[in-house]
Amino acid sequence: METIIQILARELEQTEQHVENVVALLDEGNTIPFIARYRKELHGSMDDTSLRTLEERLQYLRSLEKRREEVKGAIEGQGKLTEELSAAIDNAATLAEVEDLYRPYKQKRRTRATAAREKGLEPLAALLYAQKPDCPDPLEAAAGYVDPEKGVETAEDALQGASDIIAEDISDDAAVRKALRAFMQRRSELTASAAKEEDSVYRLYYDFRQSVNRLQGHQVLAINRGEREEFLKVGVETNRDEALILLRRAVVRPGTKAAEFINFCDAFDIPVLSLTNVKGFAATKCSEKRMAKAVGKLTYAFANATVPKVNVIIGKAYGSAYVAMNSKAIGADITIAWPNAEIGMMDASLAAKIICDGQGSDAIDACAKEYAALQNSVTSAAKRGYVDQIVDPADTRKYVIGAFEMLATKSEGRPEKKHGTV
Repeated sequence: METIIQILARELEQTEQHVENVVALLDEGNTIPFIARYRKELHGSMDDTSLRTLEERLQYLRSLEKRREEVKGAIEGQGKLTEELSAAIDNAATLAEVEDLYRPYKQKRRTRATAAREKGLEPLAALLYAQKPDCPDPLEAAAGYVDPEKGVETAEDALQGASDIIAEDISDDAAVRKALRAFMQRRSELTASAAKEEDSVYRLYYDFRQSVNRLQGHQVLAINRGEREEFLKVGVETNRDEALILLRRAVVRPGTKAAEFINFCDAFDIPVLSLTNVKGFAATKCSEKRMAKAVGKLTYAFANATVPKVNVIIGKAYGSAYVAMNSKAIGADITIAWPNAEIGMMDASLAAKIICDGQGSDAIDACAKEYAALQNSVTSAAKRGYVDQIVDPADTRKYVIGAFEMLATKSEGRPEKKHGTV
């Protein structure tokens, strides 16, 4: 684990000796102007800006180190401090990360999840959240926890309590909170509006909207002052649907139920119809550990199924995510696509940024249009054999029925084998 001196030296690209000298001078009570002007031989001629940055980071890192010890002491007092948790706290780079790790162990106000735990529903929550293949139907599992004496009158009540526990556990998950915080930094907008009708020095921010990752320091300072003085109403807006997608990817085991469903259909000779609209994989650190295996199971399930398989591409179909979704490459019998479908390796705008790297926005836009026409259009996919039929959305049902009627007598011979390899 790096020391504070080593961290400062790395961040400021200075020698550890120079950083240590400046820290000692600051601890002695010397000011930044004095150190910059009269102690150049001790800090290697660092300028005022570098010295102030060092001072600010030094204070932050010392606060971080103190908070780490406080959090570890508090958790150890509960008898819940493990080596893994201790290492995670020591490696936390920000105060927010430390607080996220401490959150599950904090004394909380009474919540619905607290009440559900008191009713003995935590084992049910653990069973459902584990998402194992042999997990029973949720209502069936919940029926075993009905207890009128504890206030659990029905299976629905038990399921609601378990859901409350799961929701709180997800909310307290440090990795999930970190992923959502990073998402908010990338995809949110800071908004400000007038809180009063009167004019003020904050008039520039009476109808203000800016991406969080593009905010300037002076804007943040001005908006903070305006809110503090009650001239501004400030908020942060984000795309809720995209945030929920990220959250699902972090906590839901991908592909498991889909693969089981396909295997079930194959076992009982039930034809499979898939509707495809996938941009690709956007795994978080929480889900990427198990994503490869889950996608492998899904791909294998589609490829191994011998029943009639029809795929309808209704939107985007990019890269290996599309390949895993009942594509021609893994054995789809008939592939139908809507006229506005996009099929290819990647989104045209992303491909253009790679192909025309360093060129102007006009060149990148032109490149994206050309790439979309040559590589991503549904007609080009049909020419390459990825699509059998292009149909209007209103006619989809008719063509799907026709496809399954055509495949009614499908027979596929496979080598005799004892079991699969996935």
